[in-house]
This record gives sequence, structure tokens and C-alpha cells, in this order.
Amino acid sequence: CQIQEWDTVQTMVKQAQSQRLQHPLLVKILRLLAKGVAEQGERHQAQQYEELANSLEKSLQPGKS
Repeated sequence: CQIQEWDTVQTMVKQAQSQRLQHPLLVKILRLLAKGVAEQGERHQAQQYEELANSLEKSLQPGKS
């Protein structure tokens, strides 16, 4: 990932979570964030972001709430 300001992205994701945003683009952002922090050696944090992405993606599927 070529994002230079990981802290800013992480803050934005936390704000989106606190507002309970439900948007497919957030799934993609969470996955990119997971990949980026994993490349920085933050495997545990990467796993957390990936799990959040999976959970959000599941909730966005038709018939799910």
C-alpha cells in the first residue's frame, strides 16, 4: 500500500465505526488498511481490520441486518 498517513486513515476508520457507517467502500478501505499495517509488521492489528471488514461485508449482504 502506498498510503503515507496510516494514522489519519486509522482515525477515519474509527470515526466511521463510531457512526456505524454501513457502506461497501468501507469494506475495501478496511482491507487496504489491513494489508498496509500487515506490511508494517502489525499482524494483530491487520487481523482486527480484516475481521471488521468481514463482519461489515456480511452485514451488507441482502437479507442481513
